[in-house]
Amino acid sequence: MIAPNGYQAHAANVTGTWTWNPVTDEVTWSGSIAPMYELAHPPVTYAEHIDATHPGDRAAVDAAWRRVVTSGQTDRQVYRSRSGILLSAQARLVRVDGAPFVVGTIRQLNKPHPDERRFADLFRQIPVGAALLSPAGVFVEVNDGFCAMLGYRRVDLLGTEYHRLVHPDEVIESTEARTRALDDRTADLMTERRLVRADGSEVWVRAVTRRFEDGDLPFFLTVFEDITSRRAAESRLTDLALHDSLTGLPNRRLMLDRLELALARSRRDGRDVAVLFLDLDHVKRVNDALGHEAGDDLLIAVSKHLVAAIRETDTVSRLGGDEFVIVCENIESVAELEELAARVLAAVQVPVDLGGEPIVVTASIGVITPSSVTDRPQDLLRAADAAMYRAKQSGRARFTLEVSAADPGGEDQMSLEAELRRAIDADELVLHYQPIVAQDGRLVSMEALVRWRHPTRGLLVPEDFLFLLSQPALGAALTEWVMGQALSDAAAWPAQVSVSVNVGVDQLRAPGFAAAVTAQLLEAGLSGERLGIEVLEDQLADTTEISVEVEPLVAAGVTFAVDDFGTGYSSLAYLKRLPIRVVKIDRSFIRTICDDAADASIVKAVLDACRATGRISVAEGVETVAQLTLLRALGCDLIQGSLVTMPAPLELLSTMLAAGHAALP
Repeated sequence: MIAPNGYQAHAANVTGTWTWNPVTDEVTWSGSIAPMYELAHPPVTYAEHIDATHPGDRAAVDAAWRRVVTSGQTDRQVYRSRSGILLSAQARLVRVDGAPFVVGTIRQLNKPHPDERRFADLFRQIPVGAALLSPAGVFVEVNDGFCAMLGYRRVDLLGTEYHRLVHPDEVIESTEARTRALDDRTADLMTERRLVRADGSEVWVRAVTRRFEDGDLPFFLTVFEDITSRRAAESRLTDLALHDSLTGLPNRRLMLDRLELALARSRRDGRDVAVLFLDLDHVKRVNDALGHEAGDDLLIAVSKHLVAAIRETDTVSRLGGDEFVIVCENIESVAELEELAARVLAAVQVPVDLGGEPIVVTASIGVITPSSVTDRPQDLLRAADAAMYRAKQSGRARFTLEVSAADPGGEDQMSLEAELRRAIDADELVLHYQPIVAQDGRLVSMEALVRWRHPTRGLLVPEDFLFLLSQPALGAALTEWVMGQALSDAAAWPAQVSVSVNVGVDQLRAPGFAAAVTAQLLEAGLSGERLGIEVLEDQLADTTEISVEVEPLVAAGVTFAVDDFGTGYSSLAYLKRLPIRVVKIDRSFIRTICDDAADASIVKAVLDACRATGRISVAEGVETVAQLTLLRALGCDLIQGSLVTMPAPLELLSTMLAAGHAALP
């Protein structure tokens, strides 16, 4: 282990004792200590004792010894003498006849052997940044690569606390990571975080830390890789994936994501959300008359006018072509929504100068508010689209305001419902799976997610057709198919991996449900412990008269989970109505857990409640290393999300299944 001036962190043969009387300020050293400091005479006062320490380390050492007096806790410090010799000191508080005394030991860290010098040379010359830190997070040694990365001189860093270089937004997370490293004596710790350079600019680093022991005193060797360019590229790719390339507005994917978040917030605070689907009238005439470049300029100008017309809390997105969608939160009245729609209509009609010729266009707008009937983003988008067409049919340049119904598709829905009935028997349904893993990557379960390979519409996700399941018979048929296929697939998996299936309360309540599931388990040759049943949180309030069907399954070992927890009006108290063993925290909280203190507090409260009641916690939608790191610190049991893998066909997950483990940072 490398240290300043080429010293090695091994215990020296000589250890001296020292005392300090904080009342009289008197200090005594045993005879062996002064030579360690290269001093002719030992100090007799505390000020002289601190003065014998290197200027860069004095503040930290002084603070540590005074902390011993005030807290009564033993402390240990590694620091340099005034002449640069590396020392290790310990101090504790004792009382003699009621008077406080600080007593401790001081030892010098030895010079290295030849092999250790070669290691020291390697430390200094490796092309990435490297640093040696004490348990308190103080730089004991740094190499040239680390200095160059951050723009500091070596002398400026030695004796400095690492957290002073960490971006303010990440100091708490960094401190918690070091605490975990102190507790874990075997594993390397890998993190990605921002550091602040000497000139104030930021650098993203990938830091890998390994713990070493010097007797009973730990040290940490950390290697830093500059990943600023990689993070910037990832950010650009993410931006391109989520924004329209012409106008820079959020695209369909990001809009649906924000609508989902808005709906979750609406369920918490009771304030309504509205969707405005806007289509420009007769834009084709502009393209035909002035060319597509002028048409693009028109779309760019209209997008700017729309952004200027809405509130800061609203989101304008472009779906493509001349279609825009506006998501509005915190709508307090129909009058407020009508005023907003009128303002949007007026913004579209602001003249746009295209090559010296002012052009005025109009728009038709469909306005939908869920009114608690349906809260699926795709349903609201379809309903708003249909309302927009009704506005066009009424004469264009106007808006139609409607409350969405659970059946927004009319005749199209009836046709699609008939197709879904046929699809169940026509081998058009398939299952994708998304793994659920422990914090160490151990594979625990696979959630079955149905997909519809529609012959003309392509691969449909549940949001595109589950609204059809208002018919009990159709819902029961689909659930039976999913359950049977999932159990059949799970029979070939390792015994420790279970499968989870989403089931609606209507199916749970249906007579014979437990018997049907038991028969499917028997046919697949699986015990009940290999099956988990997930129920949406917003259905927990409607769990009457189902105990007859649920209790036999619980007795057989089937695990029940509440899905999307935190998005409905319920609380943990609702879980008493069902034998819920697993609580899956909704992705809307996880997505902002590192940025939103309120969401982080909610997640912590749910995790604490799960621990207190003996339930298993699962974080849904885990996408980043930062989220994973915080969830580990908060004690979340299991995770699920794109950081592990997105939902995928079973054949793409065969390697993970065979290994029984997922690679996590």
